[in-house]
Amino acid sequence: MPDERRDDAEPLVEEEHGDAVPGETLSDYTVRTQEEQETTPEAVAQREAEQEAERAAAAEQKREEEEAERKREQAAERKREQEEAAKKARRRVTQAVRLANKQKREEKKATAAAEEAEVAAEFRALELRTAKRGVDLVEDYLWVYKNLGTEKVKMKSAPTTGALELLAWVQKDIANKKHFYGPMLTKAQAVQEAREKQQLERELREEARKEAERREKEAREEAEKREEAEEDKPLVEVERLLREFAGEDSEKP
Repeated sequence: MPDERRDDAEPLVEEEHGDAVPGETLSDYTVRTQEEQETTPEAVAQREAEQEAERAAAAEQKREEEEAERKREQAAERKREQEEAAKKARRRVTQAVRLANKQKREEKKATAAAEEAEVAAEFRALELRTAKRGVDLVEDYLWVYKNLGTEKVKMKSAPTTGALELLAWVQKDIANKKHFYGPMLTKAQAVQEAREKQQLERELREEARKEAERREKEAREEAEKREEAEEDKPLVEVERLLREFAGEDSEKP
């Protein structure tokens, strides 16, 4: 029986292609021949070569990406090391500057202390020498300081003639005044402050001593009063009994 689908189906390709399978349509032939071409050793080899090339390209790309990442990490590590080195260098510089400043301050402090000690020694020696002549050098210096702005000073108001001469010398010119305002005046003021402090401490100790004596006296007097009261208790009791006895006698007929 003839095939009823032949009029509507795809035409057979037996006449056109000698390698066509009997009854094979064009689409079947195309699919079959394409599959046969793809399975040939050359096609298989070509596909494997392409796949190998793709794998090699992917591996190369991955290697390049890994290399780039490694370089970025190395660059970041070098940057961190450089920043850390810079920080350490800054710390060393800061520490060196601080140490240098500390040494300068200590040297300055030591120099000032040495100068102050020298001035103090000189002042003390001068004070002792003048004290032997009955002169209070501190009093003279402070008197001059208080009278610097006084144009005319009575001689009798000066503690000593030396103080009066010192005042005249200081008032003579600005250079003398600057010299007067130096370490010697500072030391004189410091000595005076120490004297006033010692005097205040003596006065406070004296007041404390007097207060202690007053309290001791009050306590002693209070104790004596208590002792006298204790001694008088028997007499008071006897007097009370006598008064009671005398009252009883007066009530009898």
